[in-house]
Amino acid sequence: MSVTYFDKLEQAARDAMSGTKDQGKLERLAEACGAVYATRSAYKKARELIDWLGQRLAEADRALAEGRPGNLCGIVQGTGSELDMANQAFAFALRNLENAWGRAGLGDLPKE
Repeated sequence: MSVTYFDKLEQAARDAMSGTKDQGKLERLAEACGAVYATRSAYKKARELIDWLGQRLAEADRALAEGRPGNLCGIVQGTGSELDMANQAFAFALRNLENAWGRAGLGDLPKE
């Protein structure tokens, strides 16, 4: 997934909004837009944690190569639990997006 994918989803929902006057449909489309935003935020948080952990692991590799042992275990444990929570939040947001997308009558989520 990428930021442009979420931009495309949001634009598709907004385009559908401009073509309808049905208040119920507009509310469901607004819910779909909100779900896109929530999923984008959850994805961004998970990616940030993955990138941060990758940087820490690279630093730990360099330290070990130089003969300076570090506290790699603590870094991995702490970040691992945060990453697990971020992953769960992303999975929940994605399921919510799929449901909101369908309720809005937009069909299946497009493939990236």
